[in-house]
Amino acid sequence: MKIAHVVPASNLDLSFAGDFYFCLAHLALQDPEYKRFFIDRVKEGREVYLDNGVWETGTPIEETSMIELAIEMQPAYVYAPDYMNDFQSTVEATISFGDRASNTRGFNSKIIGVMQGNTMQEWIKCALVLSKLPENICHTIAVNTLFLQDAYEYEIEEGARRSKTRLEVLMYIERHIHSFKKQIYCTGFGAPVDAEELPKFTWISGVDTAIACALAAENTVITPNNYKSIKPKSKIDTITLTEEQISFAKYNIRVLNAFTKGRNPFKEVA
Repeated sequence: MKIAHVVPASNLDLSFAGDFYFCLAHLALQDPEYKRFFIDRVKEGREVYLDNGVWETGTPIEETSMIELAIEMQPAYVYAPDYMNDFQSTVEATISFGDRASNTRGFNSKIIGVMQGNTMQEWIKCALVLSKLPENICHTIAVNTLFLQDAYEYEIEEGARRSKTRLEVLMYIERHIHSFKKQIYCTGFGAPVDAEELPKFTWISGVDTAIACALAAENTVITPNNYKSIKPKSKIDTITLTEEQISFAKYNIRVLNAFTKGRNPFKEVA
């Protein structure tokens, strides 16, 4: 499984520790140096994902701006607009964006559609609708985990704090994987324990996370004693890491990289 580390704008070098690069569109629109960093990665032949910024800002980047930014940056993947908890608006926005983007000269990215809804049933319905769209409209389905506040429950299992809704969605997809007929991507996981869970879902193409840096900003490193219970509170676009926190982030990145490769990081990272 490939992983991208979402990092603060002032600490972009930390993202080199991942398998691909994850760019927040709202920061790229605000900060030319941030945008240039990812354009340079594309020119090097690296894989860049351009996110629509809805988790950080509450609303996705406007369609025209997102298409123009994608044409300028030429990322491998672009997130279509999605709306928190809103199945219908997300589906309509994905179709509108995909149709317009794929028919715009210079737009060459694959489009990611995000599962959204107000209930588990709507989440699954959204994924099934996205799965039936043409490849040029929606190439990949992203399983999100953070936007459903009412359903974002935790269950304690052998001391582990984990997202019940996230695991239920992934397990459902696994049971019905042939119904989806698209590449599946996992966008943002909520706690280090989730990283331990992900390798069992071998059909997930990749995953992004801001946990390493978000925890570092809270002066926290992932340990054998806390990884089953901690969850960061910081939003990555609002922080800048100190030198000490950069060291914390590098350690956390090594731990998460090991987890997502199906290894035990606490035997490998000393």
